Formats: sequence, structure tokens, C-alpha cells
Amino acid sequence: MRSSGNACGFDTAFGRIACFYVRSIFLPVSGIRHVDDVSIVSVTIEASGVRQRRDALNLMALALIQGSNALVPLLIFPIALLRVGAEGFAQIVFAEAVSVMALIVCIYSYEIQGVIKVARFGEEPNAERIAGVYSEILFSRLILFGVCAVALLTVCLVVNPEMLLMLASFMLVPLGYVLQSTWLYQATEKNAPLSIVCVLTRAASVLIVYLFLREQSDALIVPLAIGSGAVACGILSMLYIRFGMGLKICKPTRSELANSIRGGRAIFAGNIFVAMYRDSYVLLLGALGMSGVVVSTYAMAEKLVKCIQAMVRPINQLFFPKTLRTLVDVRQPNVLVLTRVWGLVWPQMLIVFSGALAGLFIYWVYRDHVSILSDMPNRAQIETLVVTMLAAVFIGVANFMYGAVTLNALHEEYYFSRSLLIAGVAGITACVSLAPSLGSLGAAIAFVLSECVLLAQVLLRFGWSSR
Repeated sequence: MRSSGNACGFDTAFGRIACFYVRSIFLPVSGIRHVDDVSIVSVTIEASGVRQRRDALNLMALALIQGSNALVPLLIFPIALLRVGAEGFAQIVFAEAVSVMALIVCIYSYEIQGVIKVARFGEEPNAERIAGVYSEILFSRLILFGVCAVALLTVCLVVNPEMLLMLASFMLVPLGYVLQSTWLYQATEKNAPLSIVCVLTRAASVLIVYLFLREQSDALIVPLAIGSGAVACGILSMLYIRFGMGLKICKPTRSELANSIRGGRAIFAGNIFVAMYRDSYVLLLGALGMSGVVVSTYAMAEKLVKCIQAMVRPINQLFFPKTLRTLVDVRQPNVLVLTRVWGLVWPQMLIVFSGALAGLFIYWVYRDHVSILSDMPNRAQIETLVVTMLAAVFIGVANFMYGAVTLNALHEEYYFSRSLLIAGVAGITACVSLAPSLGSLGAAIAFVLSECVLLAQVLLRFGWSSR
């Protein structure tokens, strides 16, 4: 028999508190508007608990994926710098920077586009429809990889044939990423299996480098270890998608592939412009004639900052599909949308700030007691660059949530692409202007400046649309 004490059927203080939380938090999510039975409260609380556990598992899995990706350069590159020297290390990072261009082409628009497509299917989408999207993206990316790999390797053969094997080895990284289909795990919010595969294969890559890299003549081991680990991860991921998720690869038609590639042009253009201000500074420093020491010092600092960004990315990815669901009833960006999304941005900022403080404290305590840190060449310069570039990590969270997620979801792809172009031009201009006099510090300043320019452009859009 239901008590008349309150609508939830509890007369105790705990019951009244539980009723309040069910009404204010759980019911809007579930669609229930009236609580007239204890069983409804129990089911709602249980469902919320299940979702919280799933979110926690997904966050942990995403952290393992991004953490393993981030730790590979963090563990491998300092050892490579010590064992092959500054000049040899400069060749490694230059070849890797070129392969990053290929990775950007292979990513295309699908890290955003794929998640958006699956999210629009609803909470429990049909497996056949997901398989169709998966196959379309997989084949499109393989085509893009083939074209890009042939073009880059041909240019390398003509311009610098001595680097051909190193570049070819690094090209295994984008191939592995294509096969891995990270976006599919994010879209279905089932990241745990991929996290296990990533950790195991990345650990194998690090182990190979630690065991076999001894001197400058062994430099090719670095790209081979990283590239083979990426391909192994991609193959294992494909096997899980087929037998674990039950998704069969179906051959898309030419028109479907053409429409897929054509439909993602704006987001892809944005990715190219992102590369202009995030991934091109090593190449720019080399093109400006900077010494191997300057290039390797900046490259090491950039790797450390990108490692931090990679650790932040799981939080971004956890909030990605949640943000899309909050935008279902929104048609255009405005100040109200800005405020709504801010509710999902500030918790990420707080986590990043806390993590940054903890990381800096741990580093300061152990910097002189761990050989890989105490023996690092140009350590003081690298520390200065990292501290300078840390601001870009915080600004990048806002740029991702407001720009890459919100503006793209609201069909503002072309505006966001233009904003990225402006930021890219600003960053390159600043680097070319400052690097000749400030060296690696000039590139670091340009790195942060471009993020600031992008944030200003993105926020302006929300103000313009509300007028």
C-alpha cells in the first residue's frame, strides 16, 4: 500500500531526499513525469546506476586508449633522443611529422561524422545500419590511405630517398588507425575491448625499442616498432568488430563512397587547417633552416604537450555523444546553446586543471631522480616550452566542445573550417615571424596563439547567430 507521506511512497527523510533526486535528475532523462509507485523509483535509480557504471567503464577505457597512445612517444622518444643523438632524432621526428599528414587525410571527417551518424540512430540502433556506416567509412579511408601513401612515398623517393624506409615504416601508423576504427567504439560507447588491444600492442612497441635500439644506426627500429604495433592493433580491432560486435563488412557502392567523401569535405578541410597550427611546426622549423638541436628540442616539448592533450581526450570523448544528445532540439548556435554546452565544458576544465597541477608536482619531485628525466638533453629549454604550451591544452577543450562538436552538429561545418583556416594562417605566420629570432620558443608561442585565435572565432559565431 502506498503511503500518503509523499509522491514516492516514503515517509522518511531519506525517502523525501530520494524522491527529490528522482524528480529533479532521473526523471527528465528517462521521460517519466510523475512518480506514483516505489517500483518506478527503484527501476529509475537502478537504470541511472547502470548508466553511471557504464560511463565510468567507458571513461576508464578511453583513458587507457589515449594513455597508451600518449605514453608510446613519451617512453620511446626520450630513449631515441639519448641513443641516436639530436641529428638522428630530428630525422625520426621529421619522418613522423610527414606521416601525420597522411593520418590527417585518413581520418578525414569520420571521427566526427561517424559518431554523429550512429548517434542519430538512437539508443539501440539496428546492427545492420551500423555495419553499413562502418563499411562505408572503412573503404573510404582505405582509398584515401592508398592515394596518400603513394603520393608521399613518391615525393620522398624523388626528394630524399635516404628517408624512404623510415617514412614507409611510419606510414604503417595511419594504416593501423584506419583498420582500428576508433570512432565506432566511441559511437557505441563500448570502448573496453579496444582499450585492452591498444595497451597490449603499444606495450609491445615500447618493449621492442627498449630491447633493440642501441645506437644511431638502429634508428629505423623506432618507426618499425611503432608502425607494426599500430597495424597489429588495427587487425585485432577488426576481428573484434566482426566476431565481438557481430558487424559484417559489406561492400559499399561507388556512389555511396563518393557521397561519403564528398559529404565530409568541410570537416576534412578543417582537419587540414588543424594540422597547419598543431602539426606543422616541426616541418616549418626544418624548412626555416633551424638546427637539429632546435628542431629536436621543440619536437620533444611538443610530444610532451600532445601527450597531455591525449590524456585529456578521453574526457572529451566521454562528453562527445552526451553533448550531441543535448543538441537534438537545437537548430542554430546562440548564447543559450553556449550556456548549455558550458555545463559540459567546465567539469572538463576542472579535471584538466587538477591533473596539470598533480603532473607538474610529480615531475618536480622526480625530475632529478629518474635517469630518463635527469639525462634529457636541453631539459631546461624543454621545460620552458612545455610550460608555455600548457595554455593550449585548456583552450583546446573549449575549442573541441564548442567547435568540433557543437558547430559541426549544428551544420556549421563551413564556418568552423574557415575559423580553423584563420587560426592556421595566424599560427604559421607567427611561427615564421618569431622562430628566426626566438627559435623553438617562437614555435611554442605560435602553437598557443593559434588556439586563442580559433576560440575567438568559435565564440563569435554563437553571438552572431543570436542577433
